[in-house]
Amino acid sequence: MASVSPNNAVFVDMIRSFVSLDSQIIRQNELLQNLRQKKHTMEAEIVHQMKNSKMQDTRIVISDGDLRIARSTQYENISLAFLESCLKEFFKENAQSADDCFKYIKSKRKLTSKEILRRTYK
Repeated sequence: MASVSPNNAVFVDMIRSFVSLDSQIIRQNELLQNLRQKKHTMEAEIVHQMKNSKMQDTRIVISDGDLRIARSTQYENISLAFLESCLKEFFKENAQSADDCFKYIKSKRKLTSKEILRRTYK
């Protein structure tokens, strides 16, 4: 990108474009959040009705495929609090070893840093 000075009209246009893009992203994220919530609510209702109608094994044909009830399982994220709790449980005879291990794991995490524009609101 060409060098511009803060007093340059190009720089001012870049700032305006940045703020406009940031605002659009915020609006789109809010829209997506609302759509996901509606989809989640509708999904729960459809699954409930299918179970009540004994349709657990039914495939519903739609225009580009089909729908069926499936079981999805996921592990929860490993938070620092969870990790610390597990280490203390594992090293229950030696709390100092648990603390040392926890501190070691925390210290080995990769840390990245970069310069960003942070937008604050009035």
